[in-house]
Amino acid sequence: CPDGYSYNAGLCYRWTQTLTSALDANNDCASDGATLALPRSQDEHDYLTGLISETVLIGITDVLHEGTWKYSDDTEIGAFNKFLPEADYPNTGTIDCVVMSKDDSYMWKPSSCSQEQYGYVC
Repeated sequence: CPDGYSYNAGLCYRWTQTLTSALDANNDCASDGATLALPRSQDEHDYLTGLISETVLIGITDVLHEGTWKYSDDTEIGAFNKFLPEADYPNTGTIDCVVMSKDDSYMWKPSSCSQEQYGYVC
């Protein structure tokens, strides 16, 4: 893994606590040849929950297909899904990102990409 990353099950992860916009977080990950974390299994999700201690952006969005949540690489979410039960938010066009938060038991919660700043995991 590159400097600053930790290794788990064939993947490298880096938690950045600096609060930033979704665009800047994506750009920072891309500068390392990475993406925001794409938790595709319970094991990956559990690893992320052990890594972080605050709200972080992850690589899930509906910006490419409004109202249809997908991983940021445009792949389907599939059977593994940790969205909060109340995650049926209005599709206003501003709620395009997803965060994980200790306050929400690390469930996935839709959030604004442009109006909020968070830490993130590449």
